Amino acid sequence: MPSRDDDRYREDQPEPTRRRRRPEIDDDDRPRRRGNKGGGGTILIILALVAVLVLGCVGLSGVGLYFAVGKVREASQNAVGKVRDASQNQESSNNLKQIGLAIHNHHDVNGYFPPPYLKTKDGKPGLSWRVAILPWLEQDSLYRQFKLDEPWDSPSNRQLLSRMPRTYAPPGQKDLTVTHYRVFVGPGTMFDPNKSKIRIVDVKDGLSNTLMVVEARDPVEWTKPDVLVFTPTTTLAPLLMWRNGRANILMGDSFAMPISQQIGEPMLRNLITIDDGNQIVLP
Repeated sequence: MPSRDDDRYREDQPEPTRRRRRPEIDDDDRPRRRGNKGGGGTILIILALVAVLVLGCVGLSGVGLYFAVGKVREASQNAVGKVRDASQNQESSNNLKQIGLAIHNHHDVNGYFPPPYLKTKDGKPGLSWRVAILPWLEQDSLYRQFKLDEPWDSPSNRQLLSRMPRTYAPPGQKDLTVTHYRVFVGPGTMFDPNKSKIRIVDVKDGLSNTLMVVEARDPVEWTKPDVLVFTPTTTLAPLLMWRNGRANILMGDSFAMPISQQIGEPMLRNLITIDDGNQIVLP
């Protein structure tokens, strides 16, 4: 586990020279369905049709008109909610892509993925993995200001809590000291605390079949080494942030995608472990 005296985490270390190119918005190599450029107009047309059909069924009486207006309002609110959720999911997906590239750049430079937390002088969890990847989020100056062998809430480190990178802020979040981007920590995960250095070759199931980071339901201070504990009996789905039946996750190959709420607990468990050998079939 890296410490303050480790050359890889010295404050005077040179800036990393091997960087992966940061992708543009919506840039990934995987095929995707084409979006509907006329989404707003389509919604208006649908709402108009709903209004016409409802009015035709109930007539233009006062009660009927009131009923029709209520139905149109309900349909409008549902449509707006779906558009908002889709926009937030896309923004969160972009954040996860940047986090994934930073994690892989850490691996390129150091030869292993970041640990779940950096340890203090007495061997206790001190700072989150999110601090360890700061140099590859274009935050090397901020990274060098941390006391890496002190707890996250030490007087020196706590002063940096308000300087959270925007990449760690999910869409719509106003408190810029906490984040929802978290990892599962436990035996057999990509952030197994019992293994000091997990490498790509250790992910036997393949990076594209293994979950790395999630957008979690509950936020945590971004520098705090507070993780999602993974055990054989952990109920996993309630720990994720669900929007309109979907939750954003980041796979080990830095591919961000939403998963359906119909996914079962066994499949989630298979995604999180790195060498169980089970086939992944997402709903």
